[in-house]
Amino acid sequence: MKNNEMTYEMALDVLREYQEWRRYDGPMPDSPPQPNPFIVGMAIDVAIALLASHTNKTDKEYYGG
Repeated sequence: MKNNEMTYEMALDVLREYQEWRRYDGPMPDSPPQPNPFIVGMAIDVAIALLASHTNKTDKEYYGG
């Protein structure tokens, strides 16, 4: 899957699942499965692109370039 194939809705679902896994505070056997880090990274890229489109900053300014 390429970044441009992940919709905002898909990215939102992935990031919500990731947060649920990351913040889980119960018995380890009941923990939700760890989301695929590659897919989480793609969702983060989609979220960054969306947020950046609502600002005047360039990617270089966000990444220290």
